Amino acid sequence: MVAHYLNNKCAKELLRSNVLEKILICEDEEDLRVIFIDFFKDKGFDVVCAADGEEGLKLVDSEKPDIMLLDMRMPKLDGYGTLKKLREYNKELPVIVITAYGYICQVIQMMNLGISGYVTKPIDYDKLSDKIREVLSLKQNENA
Repeated sequence: MVAHYLNNKCAKELLRSNVLEKILICEDEEDLRVIFIDFFKDKGFDVVCAADGEEGLKLVDSEKPDIMLLDMRMPKLDGYGTLKKLREYNKELPVIVITAYGYICQVIQMMNLGISGYVTKPIDYDKLSDKIREVLSLKQNENA
């Protein structure tokens, strides 16, 4: 029985290690989306993007991302509205908010909705990558 459990656990770890972790990026600035895609693909992630919150919510359902990067200011549905709708049906997806310096008060409101962290523009991509790895590692440890 123990050997069966260990083999299943090892098989799951092997499968997990061969699957790229998927980042959903909700960002309305096309130039920034391109930078995100190039940077995170180079870091070994699968990347999907949305130009607004409505599209982002659809991609949560269809793409099943491991983590979401969510810009505060977007057309159609802003970051706060997107997060609020997301949390109505998905409380587990880790979300890191991207914001300009002046929107820290809104970030505090979003913390009440369970964000995993935030970054300010201009973005330090290496620090953001480290934060994403940290959040995903915590998520994997919780699910183990």
